Amino acid sequence: GGEQFHPLPRLQELLLVGGRLLTIEPGAFRGLAQLGIKELAPRLASVSQGQTVGLQCKAEGVPKPTYTWVTPQNNSLTTQGTGRLRVLRDGTLEIRYAQLQDSGAYQCVATNEAGRDSAGAVVSVRDLLTETARVLVTGKPLALDGQTLGIVTVMGFVCFLGAVSLCFLLLVCWSRAMGPIDHTSNVDFVPQGTGSGDAESEGIRYTVKLL
Repeated sequence: GGEQFHPLPRLQELLLVGGRLLTIEPGAFRGLAQLGIKELAPRLASVSQGQTVGLQCKAEGVPKPTYTWVTPQNNSLTTQGTGRLRVLRDGTLEIRYAQLQDSGAYQCVATNEAGRDSAGAVVSVRDLLTETARVLVTGKPLALDGQTLGIVTVMGFVCFLGAVSLCFLLLVCWSRAMGPIDHTSNVDFVPQGTGSGDAESEGIRYTVKLL
């Protein structure tokens, strides 16, 4: 049968003939470099709009690998980046305040001197308005975290202010269309007949001021 080759262990020290000790620096021999993604979780992540989701990517290799995440828009994210989507030092991709456009396939790429290895995951962001409508129809409660609850509260407050402002504007327009308001009114008062047989009775006019 053919000969079997076993992977070399990671060498740190080598005892030479003559009692000399040779120290080998990590990565000194490219043939000793190793790399492989051992875990990517979750492979399918479903999250509501406004929530935060994390994709954990763990790779093992010699030397220690670096991580890059590729978004559905083919943008590369590294640990040096900042923003709503960022890569943590342990390789985790964190998506904060998830939006509908964040849905799609993501790829974790681990790289070192041995080469590169990659694995994929899919993120699905659910529309908050659609979920709210589903709750009204089915009666099932909607799980909201603090961030989502804050967004819903702000949206409701903005809608309330918009409705109040619209009513006030309509009231002002209606008042201007009606013209200035007269705060006085004249009332004619004619007393009942006294039985004296007079054909006419003297009328009394009162002026009433409206407050």
